[in-house]
Amino acid sequence: MLFYTHSSERCDEVTAHFHCPACGDRDVRGLAWTERQSTRLLGILPILEERLHWVSAPCCERQLMSRVTPRALAELDPDEIQFGRILRDRVSPVKILLLISAYLFCFMPVLGPVFFLFAWLPSGSSRTWFRMACRIWVILHLVMMNALVVLLIMADKK
Repeated sequence: MLFYTHSSERCDEVTAHFHCPACGDRDVRGLAWTERQSTRLLGILPILEERLHWVSAPCCERQLMSRVTPRALAELDPDEIQFGRILRDRVSPVKILLLISAYLFCFMPVLGPVFFLFAWLPSGSSRTWFRMACRIWVILHLVMMNALVVLLIMADKK
């Protein structure tokens, strides 16, 4: 018997009309649903029960997180959803950790870019702050690599 079990159930599916925060498309129709996740100790005792509300955006093929239930989302006007910032395009914690690791190793010629590529390549991100952080990393890495080359040339001349 397993020490703990994790189950996930999808329910309350409805169609919602919204403006996509991920790609900026307006008047998008997507499927909204609630995902119930449950973790149980020895398959019997509930440890954690969580309900997450999601919306699929067919325009950019992303899953957006919603702060309200699917039924409440379906009743709202797309402008209300946009101005209330009810839908969010989330960035995975793993991608954030990889980007932080890339910053920590930005002075290393191989390891920094590897972390950066793993943070950026799997579908990138439409979040403005994440894109800006990636651009800053590229500039910082180029500066560090140029400084390293200059230091090596100066050390070679001595």
